[in-house]
Amino acid sequence: MWTRLTLACWLAWMLVGPAGAADAAMLTLDSAQAVASDAARYPSGLPAVPVELPDDWSQRLPGHAGIVWYRFVFNPPAGALASDTLYALYIERACSNVEVVF
Repeated sequence: MWTRLTLACWLAWMLVGPAGAADAAMLTLDSAQAVASDAARYPSGLPAVPVELPDDWSQRLPGHAGIVWYRFVFNPPAGALASDTLYALYIERACSNVEVVF
């Protein structure tokens, strides 16, 4: 359901968004830093390993049944977070929970 909602918001923004929306660039996140931990928040004190996405746990962490945290680092366009412009994040697939923190 959330995937469809996010996609619908993104499509609406692209169709009726601010002037220049047709020129908006899409950023594809194809790698991340991953940490296997059952912590309640991203465990920044533990060493992270770079992974390519999608991350196939059956290959990288055989037998793992816990939580894996992913951290993405990217630079948004200048002034993006201070403006009233609507942005969307489309996550194609997540096994259970997704939390986005800026």
